[in-house]
Amino acid sequence: MQLLASDGQLFRQRVQDSLRRQIKAINALADRGMFFWDYGNAFLLEAQRCGADVSASDDPTGLKFRYPSYVQDIMGYVLISGSKLSTRSRTLHHLVLFSLFS
Repeated sequence: MQLLASDGQLFRQRVQDSLRRQIKAINALADRGMFFWDYGNAFLLEAQRCGADVSASDDPTGLKFRYPSYVQDIMGYVLISGSKLSTRSRTLHHLVLFSLFS
């Protein structure tokens, strides 16, 4: 908090540097098979704003993210179709709930 109060511009630069490093690591792991999604806290949006590589390769507008949000990937289909969660989605959903409430 001291840096934010004393030098807001430097604080912002360090946050943006951190976001770019995190996305670089996430992309490298995802390219090797890791599954990633945004919890919906604007992580990908803020990473995109600072120039991190988060845009979907099939979207020339740059408006679509490379990774889905939690709601899109796990809850979206259930909420839209009323269907049950797949085994993968159910497992991921339980892991998320466990991590949130343990």
